[in-house]
Amino acid sequence: MVQSFKLTGINEHVCPIKGVTDTTQTETKDQYFKFHNSVDEIGADWDELLPASKSLLSTAYWKALEAAPTEGMKFCYLAFYCEGKIFGVAVCQIIHFNASESMNSLEDDKPQSVYSAVSLGFKKAVARHVDYTVLVCGNVLFTGEHGYYFKGDFDQQFLYNKLSESLDVARNHLSKQGQKISFTFLKDFYKETQPDIGSALKTKGFHEFNIQPSMILDIREHWNTFEDYLAQMSSKYRVRAKSVMKKAKAIQIREFDLPEINQYKSRISELYINIAKKSGFNAVILNEDYFSSLKEHLGDQFRLYGHFLEDQLVAFHTTIAVGDELEAHFLGFDHQLNREHKIYNNTLYVMIQFGIANGFKKVVFARTALEIKSSVGAVAHEMFCYFRYKSAIPNKFLKSVFDYLNDKESWTPRSPFKES
Repeated sequence: MVQSFKLTGINEHVCPIKGVTDTTQTETKDQYFKFHNSVDEIGADWDELLPASKSLLSTAYWKALEAAPTEGMKFCYLAFYCEGKIFGVAVCQIIHFNASESMNSLEDDKPQSVYSAVSLGFKKAVARHVDYTVLVCGNVLFTGEHGYYFKGDFDQQFLYNKLSESLDVARNHLSKQGQKISFTFLKDFYKETQPDIGSALKTKGFHEFNIQPSMILDIREHWNTFEDYLAQMSSKYRVRAKSVMKKAKAIQIREFDLPEINQYKSRISELYINIAKKSGFNAVILNEDYFSSLKEHLGDQFRLYGHFLEDQLVAFHTTIAVGDELEAHFLGFDHQLNREHKIYNNTLYVMIQFGIANGFKKVVFARTALEIKSSVGAVAHEMFCYFRYKSAIPNKFLKSVFDYLNDKESWTPRSPFKES
C-alpha cells in the first residue's frame, strides 16, 4: 500500500526543483514523500527521473531483485515530491543481520598462540550479540553510491536532512507494519563525491564506519585496444599479465543467454558459494535464481560469462553496465583450478578488455582482493557507511563495537603503469 508523508525539518517547504521554483529557492512549496512496499507500486515518473549513471536505482533492477530475493530480505522505496513533481528517490532493504553468522573469517581463523585464541574467542562472543533487523538505504549486493538520487538545485545539508528525516518516518511506518527495525544503515559513500555527509549525519546521531575501499580502474582516453592498456604497463607487470593469460589459455569463456543461465544455475550457485564462504564477510547469500532474474529484467545491461575447462563449467563472472561504468558483479570459481590456471586474475583482464572495447570510462571492481586488483591498475577509493541505533543511550557505545569487529584486509598498493 502506498503511503504519503509530509516532509519538515531544515529549510521547511523549500522546493529544490528547477522549474517549480526559481533558482534562489525562496518560494514556499509543499513537500512530501511516498512510501512503497513493492516496486510494482512505483509510478513511471521514478524511472523518468533517473540519469543513466543511476540505472541501479531503476525499477527494472529492483523488479529483478524482488523476483529472486535473498532469504529474509524485504524492500521499501521512497519517492520525494514537491508540488506533485518528483525530485528524488531512495531504495531500502530490510535484512536480519547477525555479525557472528556474517563474519566467515571468524570460523576459518586458526589461532597460533594463547593470546590469539583468547582474542578470537572474545571477538566471537561479541559478534554473537550483534543481532538486529536493519533498514539499509543503499544496495547490499553492490559496492558504491546506489542508494538514492536527488535532482535539483539544493545544498548537501538539505539532502542529508531530508534523507535522514524520511528514513526515520519509514522506520516508524515499518514498525506499525510489524517490522521492528533496530538499526538504520546508510551504505557506501565516497568522501571525494560526498565530502559533507559525515558532519551532516553525525548531527543526526549517525556514526561513521570506514569500510574496505572500492577498487576502480580509470580507462584512459588513448586506450583504444587492450594492447594499448598492456603497453601502458611497466615491463614487470606486462610480463606478469601475459603469464596469467597464458596459464588461463585452456579456459574457454563464453557469454550465457537466459536459457543457459537457467541450465547451469545449480552449478553457478555452487561456484558462487565457494567464494562466499571464503570471504571475510557476507551479509546475505544470493537466491539461486538471482542471475536469471537479472538477465530477464535487464537484458544486455547484465552479462554472465561461463568459464569452461574440457566442457566443464569451472568458473563464472558477471558484469552490469551502469552508464559509462562497467561494474564487476558476483563471480565464482573452483579454488583448486584457480591456483593452476589463474582464473580470477585472468577474469580481471577479461573485464578490462571488454571495458576498453565497449567504450566504458571506468571498470569498478568493488571490494576484496585489493592487492590483486591494484596490480592490474585499479586504484583504491575510500568508502564510508553510517549507522544509528534506534535508542540514544546504546547508540553512543555501538561504534566501538563495530570498529572492534571490523576486520580490514592488509594489503600493499601496486603501481603497474609507467609514468606518463
